[in-house]
Amino acid sequence: MIVVEHHHEVLPHWTAFRRTQHSAPRLLTLDHHTDTSRPFRRYLRRQARTQNQRLSDAMERELSRQLVAQLDHTDPLTIDTAMEKLGNDEHVVAAIGADIIRSAFVIAHNAADTDQDIYLEHKIICRGVDEYYHAGRTRPQPNNVLETDFLTKRLQDFDDILRKLNEPLLRNAPFILDIDLDYFNTLRAVRPDAPDLIRTLAKEASLLTVATEPKFVTHCAVEPGLTWTQLLAELRALLGTDE
Repeated sequence: MIVVEHHHEVLPHWTAFRRTQHSAPRLLTLDHHTDTSRPFRRYLRRQARTQNQRLSDAMERELSRQLVAQLDHTDPLTIDTAMEKLGNDEHVVAAIGADIIRSAFVIAHNAADTDQDIYLEHKIICRGVDEYYHAGRTRPQPNNVLETDFLTKRLQDFDDILRKLNEPLLRNAPFILDIDLDYFNTLRAVRPDAPDLIRTLAKEASLLTVATEPKFVTHCAVEPGLTWTQLLAELRALLGTDE
């Protein structure tokens, strides 16, 4: 298990693993947010403000593309340079654009379900957590996000799309398992009653990365006093990983 603080800091570790492979692995990521924002968008907007400019969407998209094109998974220096400009929710799209990962399968609290066309265009499939109705509004269900029944359904959704496209099923090709601790909004969430599948996924994964994101753990928590240190200790115990 590789542990980082800010989520984009996994990128050098993904890249180091990529250099050991003939082709890019897939990514299975569990997160509160999808972390699929346009790469370098914050950096580009800061630069524009310092020059009293306003970037059009088309220009920002093109400049982002140019910066991603400079990433070379065979050259660690290009990754280190990019880390100075990359935001903590911009690493997934950057990694796909740089052939560090082949595609991303995202389970997130704030995710809207995406379809086959989105996957063909962006190489990303997103699925949300379960929801429940309370006090006149629909809310994310925080407690079952590692339960085997829940994960089985989400993995089946991913595989259904891959099957239609004649691609190997998610677990039939090398994949990185990536977990942001803000995925767990209660302590109960990281103590599943049926942990078999998440433990199996951790064993099957070619690489396991974890982002602690202390501020977002606190911000996203629905249980008072929840901390990243608690969650990391529980996750280590659950998965049987060494420090």
